[in-house]
Amino acid sequence: MPLTYSSWEQVTAWRFLRHRAAVAIGRHSVRLVHDPSKNAVASLLVGAVAAALTIGVCFLISVLKPAGLAGGTDQILADRGSAGLYVRVGETMHPVLNLASARLIAGRPDSPKLVPLSQIEKFPMGPTVGIPGAPNDLVVRTSDRAGWGICDRLTGSLGARVQPRVTVLAGMPAVGEWAHEVDSPQAALMGYGGDVYVVSNGHRSKLDLADRPVTLALGITTGGLEIAPMSRALYEALAPTAPLRLPVIPEARGPVSYASAELPVVSGSVIRVTDATDTDQFFVALPGGVQPIPGTAAVAMSNADVSGQGTVVQTDPRTLSELVQTVAIDVSMFPPAPVQLLNKADEPVTCVLWDRGSGEPQARVRTVSGRRLPIPLDADRRVITLVSGPEHGSASEVYLGPDAPNFVQVTGAEAGSSRMESLWLITDSGVRFGVDTTGSEGKRTREVLGLAAAPEPAPWSVIRWLPAGPVLSRAAAMSKHDSLVVDRGGVVKPLTEEGR
Repeated sequence: MPLTYSSWEQVTAWRFLRHRAAVAIGRHSVRLVHDPSKNAVASLLVGAVAAALTIGVCFLISVLKPAGLAGGTDQILADRGSAGLYVRVGETMHPVLNLASARLIAGRPDSPKLVPLSQIEKFPMGPTVGIPGAPNDLVVRTSDRAGWGICDRLTGSLGARVQPRVTVLAGMPAVGEWAHEVDSPQAALMGYGGDVYVVSNGHRSKLDLADRPVTLALGITTGGLEIAPMSRALYEALAPTAPLRLPVIPEARGPVSYASAELPVVSGSVIRVTDATDTDQFFVALPGGVQPIPGTAAVAMSNADVSGQGTVVQTDPRTLSELVQTVAIDVSMFPPAPVQLLNKADEPVTCVLWDRGSGEPQARVRTVSGRRLPIPLDADRRVITLVSGPEHGSASEVYLGPDAPNFVQVTGAEAGSSRMESLWLITDSGVRFGVDTTGSEGKRTREVLGLAAAPEPAPWSVIRWLPAGPVLSRAAAMSKHDSLVVDRGGVVKPLTEEGR
């Protein structure tokens, strides 16, 4: 009997029955609703399709934008092996010192394209160009609250010859238990340029220690005083007030029209009134009326016997309320109470802090005193010693906090200053570079550098103590160099083994 060959349908049916028997044993069901063999086939199919799509996309990208090849529009290139930057000017390739210079020359905010050195060497080579020291990091960092500060730190005993170390603070400070705000009646007695100043509330008030009526009124005894030296940076950052001295009284000791038997006063008489809360208030009699004055000013006038009466005139609130009040003399520099002098030997750090939140019309200006800088305890490693230093018109060191803005616009140090002046870009090493905004080229400088974000405000009294680099402009970026001049501070301050 001849052999009978199985048909394809029979083979398929046999395989199906075996597969169903296997599923019945493994899953206890012959319904084949969830067939694992179909899942395996589907996964292989999906993988094959994904691989084909990936290969197709990569091929398309390689055609449209070939990797490692310098295209006709690529102007800023970087060597893949050494990361050296190059900028193309015309058909000539130039080594460029930094990304800021490359963008200024190219006229576009491009990022470097990584290519092999062989691609760069295809072009004619020119000299090195760029602005020495200009930044490579051009990402604008902003903060909801801009904070700045200038600090004096005494490293030795108090004395006129001691030079404090000046530290610029960028970012919001940390006034912990190691520091505190200096508010009236607290004050620090500091000296600058042969003069003595009372420092408090972000202000400095000149004081003549030989003016006994005023010093006694302030509670300052001149014997054994220790005056802390003050740097020029701190001196200029503190807002000045009128000197702490007796004001000039108009027609002193002359008669006034409102004098009476109940109120026997002359011009310059100090009047004391006790109000309903049993609080003493002081006034001074002037030709145009009476003017309220702080208690320390009243004591100073009484000590000097400005009126010649040798006493303070006591009256009642009713009598005073019938008199005309005037403002004819400036006594705003006098504190409301005698000062409490801080011991700067125990608190060698004195700072002026400035901060302003986004959208706020006024800044907050404070004086801070403490044992150490008003920065977090673990942030000393972020304090950078500046190479130029005070001998070249810079601070001794700079602290750049994690929230320190790097693109700023100068404003005044006053709390209500509305000035909006020059633009500066601050590097991670604390160097400031001016951003050119003058002329036709200057209008595009911000766009070319990629500085699209709004600049943060910064007081000039702080920014000026950062070492200044060249202005970021296209003309400066086009400067050619055979070699770079050694930094004037780099020779006398070599890097130590500890990296400082």
